[in-house]
Amino acid sequence: MRRRTFAASVVMTFSLVDTGCDGGRTVNPPPPEPQPGATAGADGDAQKPAPEPEPTPEPVAKKPARNIEQMPDGTCMESFDVDCPDDGRTCNPPPPQKIQCPESILPAASDATRVTMRPSGECWEAQGSTNFKCPEGAVCNPPPPKRVQCPDAVLPDAQDPKSVQARADGTCWEEIDVDCKPDATCNPPPPRRVKCVEPPA
Repeated sequence: MRRRTFAASVVMTFSLVDTGCDGGRTVNPPPPEPQPGATAGADGDAQKPAPEPEPTPEPVAKKPARNIEQMPDGTCMESFDVDCPDDGRTCNPPPPQKIQCPESILPAASDATRVTMRPSGECWEAQGSTNFKCPEGAVCNPPPPKRVQCPDAVLPDAQDPKSVQARADGTCWEEIDVDCKPDATCNPPPPRRVKCVEPPA
């Protein structure tokens, strides 16, 4: 009797990556196209667009330096320093002019009891000895008073705090409004320098 022999079976394996459902070979898709304005990184991935540079600020014109100088007679003169350009042009700064002296530029009084306030609102301190007397028949020249900052002891309190107005030189003045009747002549009191009123908290 003849004996049948069977050949050894062969098993073939296929990778699912290499074989598609239709039996064909698949290819990895190409990387996405970079968007306009985007930069590609080291790994090929698209990065965010680079930020736009900030605009350069316009140069600010330099204001002339303001100078205030007190004269020997107690008045103040205001002048301005103007920087002339380097191209040879001629500068014409405004001439000095007399202004009301701000309190901040005046010296403080050394003795408030020797300070008097004038109707103009200026305070002057007497210099030298208050007991100074010129000998009979002699010509004396006592030192003149010196303008100083008005101490609080010299300034009166305002009668109506709501009528107090602060001026540019740092002083405060009480200006009382008077209601005149029709066809009547009114004579309101002149402005009076007083202590500055603290603003409400």
